[in-house]
Amino acid sequence: MGMPRINPSIILAVGIAVVTVLYILSGQFPEDADVQTASAPGSVKEEIKPNPKVRYLESHVQQKQIELILRGRTEASRKVEIRAETNGKVIEILLEKGQAVDKGALLLKLDQEDRPIQLQKTRALVSQRSKEARAAQKLSKRGFQSEVKLAESLAHLADSRAQKAKIEKEIADTSIQSPFSGILEDLPVEMGDYVVSGDKVATILDLDPLLIVADLTQRDISKVKAGMSGRAELVDGQKAVGSVRYVAASGESATRTFRVELSVPNAQKTLKDAMSAEMIIPLEAVKAHRITPAILALSDSGEIGVKIIVNGNSVRFVKVEILANEPGGLWVGGLPDTARIITVGQEFVNEGQIVEPVLDQRNAELPKETKKNWL
Repeated sequence: MGMPRINPSIILAVGIAVVTVLYILSGQFPEDADVQTASAPGSVKEEIKPNPKVRYLESHVQQKQIELILRGRTEASRKVEIRAETNGKVIEILLEKGQAVDKGALLLKLDQEDRPIQLQKTRALVSQRSKEARAAQKLSKRGFQSEVKLAESLAHLADSRAQKAKIEKEIADTSIQSPFSGILEDLPVEMGDYVVSGDKVATILDLDPLLIVADLTQRDISKVKAGMSGRAELVDGQKAVGSVRYVAASGESATRTFRVELSVPNAQKTLKDAMSAEMIIPLEAVKAHRITPAILALSDSGEIGVKIIVNGNSVRFVKVEILANEPGGLWVGGLPDTARIITVGQEFVNEGQIVEPVLDQRNAELPKETKKNWL
């Protein structure tokens, strides 16, 4: 019995499969070797990140006249409530509210009632007591009258004179006058009103000079002294120049602030009492940089400052003191005389980090004489 015949197509298929397997196996190991070589440590260079870029402006220190600006109000230099010093009915009012008055000007009159008659009686009594006292003195000198009688006569004379002076004062007090020149601010009585001693009958304001009153903080109290010049700007646009006349030695316990008064001339009475106003006091010139508020940063401890570039292009945070706030910028102290201040990218870099600084084009385009004032 002969061997079975094998189909040629099967032989061909088996041969192709064997060749394919051998081909795949022949390339597998070199490929693995290449992969191992590529993944070996140090075979590929690690990627090096470049230093972050920041923009900066070069700022130069300047002499800046710092001004202390305080919010306050106007206040009359004197304000007096005039009160009746005797009893009586109002029989005459000579001025109206709002009028200017001179010192000694008659404001109103009270009825004298029977005081003139009482005055006549006391004058007569004083005359009588004077004669009695003179007679007692003569008799005492001659020894016809005791010292006791003489003393009694002199006492009666003194008493009558005191009564006369009292009535004269009451009569004078029925004519109520202004104690100083000013404005008649209030007149709370009418014709026919009966007032008693102690009742308010008028209010006089002295507006020349006028006071600008504000409160100083504990931090600023040492900067202001009496006699320093200053100016005021009122809410209605009026301006005035004067000098500091008073700085409180004791502060308010609740607010820890100190009253300061700026006295300004007001002869025309155009500046009114109790208006909102700013008090502006020039202080000494100091070294300062002008910056935009946008570049301010906070340290980890909450301090306000800016980030600058120092030697080796390293970032440094510098605490600053805000000296003045003007439209368009701040004046700050605490920076070096010349500082490369980071203007763009400061929020992405940290203290001590090395950066690649790029001059801000705004700085390069500015004329030399204005470059340091740009910030």
